[in-house]
Amino acid sequence: MNSHPKKNLIQTIIRLFLVLALLISINACSNESPSNFKPSSYDVSNNKTINNKENSIPPSEESLTIGSEIYNKYCKICHGEEGSGNGPAALALKAPLKKIGMSKIPLGDQEIMKIISHGRGEMKGWINILSEEEIWHTVNYIRFLGPLRE
Repeated sequence: MNSHPKKNLIQTIIRLFLVLALLISINACSNESPSNFKPSSYDVSNNKTINNKENSIPPSEESLTIGSEIYNKYCKICHGEEGSGNGPAALALKAPLKKIGMSKIPLGDQEIMKIISHGRGEMKGWINILSEEEIWHTVNYIRFLGPLRE
C-alpha cells in the first residue's frame, strides 16, 4: 500500500500538465508552412518584401495592447513572456529558440509579417487564424519587446 497518496496525485497532475503542454506545442509550433513561402522573396537590403507591403498601423498604445493580447494568446507559449524563446512549449522543439530579434540579418516589419503569416522552421504560419491587421499589431508589439526597436 502506498503511504504517499498526495505525492502520487501531484506527480500525476504534473504528468498530465506536461502532456497537455506537449500537445499544445505540437499544434502551435508545427512544421506545416504553406508551400508558397519563399524566404528568397525578401530584399533585406532595403527591408522590403517584393510586394512592398508596408505596416499601415502605427505602434500606438492601442496597437501595442492589441498586439500584446495576440502575442500572449498565440506566441508566448513558445517564445516566452518577453520573446526570449523560453515558453513552456519551446522545450518540445527540435532546435532551441533564439530571443526574438537576435537574427544575423536585421528584419524589417515586412519580413516579420511574412514569418508570422507563413511560418519559418518549426513555427507554423498564422495567416489562416489571424487577420492582416492583427498580424501588424503583433509586429508592432514584437518590436516593442526589445532588440527590434527602431
